[in-house]
Amino acid sequence: MRSQNRAEPGDRVSVDAIDGARITELVLGHHSMLVPHDSHDALGWGAFVMAPWTGLLRDRTLTVAGQPYPLSGSFPDSAGHLAHHGVARGSAWQRIGDGAWRCEMAPPWPLGGSVEQRLWLGAGHLRIELCLIAGDGPMVAALGWHPWFRRRLDVGDEVQVEVDPAAQQQQRDSRGVPTGSWERLSAPPWDEYLRTGAPVTLRWPGAGALQICSTTEYLIAYTAHPDGVCAEPVTGPAEQLAEMAAGEQLTLIIDLRWKPET
Repeated sequence: MRSQNRAEPGDRVSVDAIDGARITELVLGHHSMLVPHDSHDALGWGAFVMAPWTGLLRDRTLTVAGQPYPLSGSFPDSAGHLAHHGVARGSAWQRIGDGAWRCEMAPPWPLGGSVEQRLWLGAGHLRIELCLIAGDGPMVAALGWHPWFRRRLDVGDEVQVEVDPAAQQQQRDSRGVPTGSWERLSAPPWDEYLRTGAPVTLRWPGAGALQICSTTEYLIAYTAHPDGVCAEPVTGPAEQLAEMAAGEQLTLIIDLRWKPET
């Protein structure tokens, strides 16, 4: 079922709880910001929660408090890795309040836990608060938010993704495996995990700019798709999961602010 909050005429956000509490539409300043469903696959439209990992996982065994948890056969993607961006987007969510949804991460994910998403819509502003809560035992996890922004709005030129020049990208070896080091930001197009303490701005010349601020210094930047670009706040680098005690919470807050071009 779909839920919608409104701030003022023209601004709106729509969420589909059946489809992983995905944000299906976001309109700020009378502009529809997100890539629509159309013929895109499940990973290629709207905006969805990434949990309990972001990106992909190559290691099929998690070790938590010395206990191995095999993941073999769970959530495979076309390359044989664990499915991209976790299991929350494919889980059942329930509405728990105005602008709030929750899902329990069930088997075949072996470590339990739950995720909550809360949205606040204001004039030209959307705040997203994500919270991952460990279950009755220790677990490992990462948390993120995956929006697909349109390359072009209804007016203006193609989007420009502006990242702090001092940002760094995660270094990978020839197989694409993270080395644990960071290096100078390359020229776009990007498909990189970045580390930056500054906001990211998406600018559509002739329309306006959307500033993305968050409580994390990590970001996935993906700009190689013909239909949209992604600026995805995440709680940690690629393939690194934070250790969590029973009942511990991992929180990520994201603020989107629209400024029209004057």
